[in-house]
Amino acid sequence: CRFRKVKCDEAKPECNRCRVFGIGCDGYEKQVSSSSSPRLPIFKDGASYYNSLLALSPSEVLHFKCEAERRHFHTFQSETTYDICGIFESAFWQRLVLQGCYQERFVLDAVIAISAYNTSLKLRKGGWQDEGCLATAAGQAQFALRKYQNSLQVMRTSLSETPSPRKALMACLLVCSFEGLFGNTVTALTHARSGQTLVENFLAEHPHPAPEEEGITSPAPHIIEDKLLQAASYFETQIIGLFDGRCPGDHATLKMEGKETIARMPKTFKDLEEACAYWDLVSRRSMHFVCEYRPDSHRGLNPYFDYESGELVSLTKVISDTNANTVDDPLGKEFLDRYQCDRKKYSDDIARWSAAFSDLYSRLKRTTNKRQIMGAHTLCVKSKSMEMGVGSAMEDGMCSHDKYFSHFREIVTLSREIIRIKKTLSQSEFAVELGIIPSLHMAAKWCRGRTIRREAIALLYEYGSREGHWDSKRMAEIDSCVMELEEENI
Repeated sequence: CRFRKVKCDEAKPECNRCRVFGIGCDGYEKQVSSSSSPRLPIFKDGASYYNSLLALSPSEVLHFKCEAERRHFHTFQSETTYDICGIFESAFWQRLVLQGCYQERFVLDAVIAISAYNTSLKLRKGGWQDEGCLATAAGQAQFALRKYQNSLQVMRTSLSETPSPRKALMACLLVCSFEGLFGNTVTALTHARSGQTLVENFLAEHPHPAPEEEGITSPAPHIIEDKLLQAASYFETQIIGLFDGRCPGDHATLKMEGKETIARMPKTFKDLEEACAYWDLVSRRSMHFVCEYRPDSHRGLNPYFDYESGELVSLTKVISDTNANTVDDPLGKEFLDRYQCDRKKYSDDIARWSAAFSDLYSRLKRTTNKRQIMGAHTLCVKSKSMEMGVGSAMEDGMCSHDKYFSHFREIVTLSREIIRIKKTLSQSEFAVELGIIPSLHMAAKWCRGRTIRREAIALLYEYGSREGHWDSKRMAEIDSCVMELEEENI
């Protein structure tokens, strides 16, 4: 291959080496022809008027500036959308973003950039450590950065000339995704904060006409459709888990989101999509409850992160904070009574969700669809860790989680199966949505069973992936050091 400077089998239309690895083959000349441009994918959703805003004519075609753009767009359609979704399928990535490419040039440029950089990461990770392969990976990364810069420039112009909350929200999600993929954690989190502000302003300006659907559907779907608003819950889960500076009073208000929706939660979920939608609401409410009451709520749910500098804190400070008694002042009886009442309410919400998910979970475990099995296991893992988080919100001692040993064991067992399945579906090391890393970190941090704790750390190392801004290898290194120091009574 004259581009990669490696031996080529000269198979056509693309060589076997490139096809096996899943990258575009640059060995043959190809002409860019507008007549062969990909046409807009057609999706069935006739019940939703607002989706027709994106339903352009099937005769619409994309116009690429070079063959590399075309190749990376096709790669995004066939591979990157599934890689970046992680464990769950996503209407945002698999439908709205693809349709958005036909509306806004900055969306197309961002998609090409994400696809190119994801391909670069795969090349570097794939074990082909020959000079030609590494040079190709570097070239893909440089191309991705150029397209990302183009996307940002067009994005600013478009938002300035024709501002709209929908366009701003999609732009923010794309920026967060590329920055997260690239490894710029603090930049991605900063944009996530901005995105959450956009969501809060939109919800404040448009009270939900149907309180029983608040938190599940959009109050103004003609402006921002349901699937886009659901995708934007990414902002909340990211900042509340890693970069949250809101005060307990803010969390006290936000934990009440969708209370009528929760009260009318189905007794049995009909499919994984419905279970996910309700879980997203239950988990957001529960995390706000935890942040309202826990002693270190001003630092978010990850005690290893310094929110002023944007860096992980030193291990010495981690150990100091872990062993410290953070509740020094006596709490009034009224406060404790309110905490216990709220804890029961949010624990009951999780229990009701688990009961509604039970029958569906039993069915999904018997299916042959690997992604559905993986998604069902992941929801179970998340529910177990959230149950522990809510149940021990104000407990910060070394023995505070001993009563949850069976939960830790189930988290580790299911996570092992999830990792096994995921590695058969994708070799990508990055996904936008949170999956199992926070739960495994919880097991590695709080479980005092030596075997389970070590298995959790080993799985974090084995997973070798990033979910949003959670890095499994980084968390494994920190959890391992904390465990060793604790066991040495330091």
